[in-house]
Amino acid sequence: MVAELQMIIGGDTADLLCFSSQTGEWVSKDVPYPLPPRPLSPDGVVSFSGRLWWVDLSWCLLTCDPYADALVLTVVPLPEGKALEYGEAGGLLDKYRCVGVSGGKLRFVDMYRNRNTSGSAQISVWTLADPDSTEWTLEYEATFAEICNDASFKAAGLTRKIPVLALIHPTNLDVIYFFLDEHMVGVDVRARKVVECEVYELVEPPRKHISVWTLADPDSTEWTLEYEATFAEICNDASFKAAGLPRKIPVLALIHPTNPDVLYFFLDEHMVGVDVRARKVVECEVYELVEPPREHVSSRFVHAWQLPRALCSGNTTLPSL
Repeated sequence: MVAELQMIIGGDTADLLCFSSQTGEWVSKDVPYPLPPRPLSPDGVVSFSGRLWWVDLSWCLLTCDPYADALVLTVVPLPEGKALEYGEAGGLLDKYRCVGVSGGKLRFVDMYRNRNTSGSAQISVWTLADPDSTEWTLEYEATFAEICNDASFKAAGLTRKIPVLALIHPTNLDVIYFFLDEHMVGVDVRARKVVECEVYELVEPPRKHISVWTLADPDSTEWTLEYEATFAEICNDASFKAAGLPRKIPVLALIHPTNPDVLYFFLDEHMVGVDVRARKVVECEVYELVEPPREHVSSRFVHAWQLPRALCSGNTTLPSL
């Protein structure tokens, strides 16, 4: 079966569209919709215990048996204190949270702004022991400092920084996989040990090139492609190598307010200005963010300000965080 849940914000019913491979037809089924008027932002769907589970990593899970005669959508809130405001961490949350099945039970993995009482960044794994319950049980927690300090992490030659969450092992709930630079790393989080580490190759890596478009006429709907460049071309330039930057896809920060050829990126602890048309690094500075933590940076946290000439010392712009 293929199923899609369609809802209208503020409505009291939703449509569950189901396609059966046996009949070869789509069927629309009405189902009471139990959530308040806030958009559900599904980050994925999990099939578990004869049900479908729509996962909003910022809010809750919705579950339903699509084969039932009388359809019921049940709300399963995230563990206490894990729900976010709508739109918070938009586009970033699946890097730091996931829901999946491991060891025959539903698990919730959380890294987003997750710190222990000492302020250290940590990872937490929760279990929904009973699919008919809404209660999560904390299985274990570990700080990334503890993982990085283990001899297995040092032996793997890995960079000491917060990784990107990939998945939870399907049978061993203690093992979580992460993306860290060019590696996929398996960590027994309960034991704080690296148990697997391999260089990975994505079949379709995201954002391997960057494109800049212009809306020349504000009364028009037509965009014009200004230029494109691959990150390989930028990384291969002598200016990139001279800056001593790691060879990986950066996070977009902003476009220069007066020079459309120059884009700024976050790359580890650096803010990097790149003349993308020329494929050259033109600025590179270590930056300090007040908020958010460095692992959560994106273009929505940075703006360009035009400084008064008296403050410029020859520079006319300064990225402001």
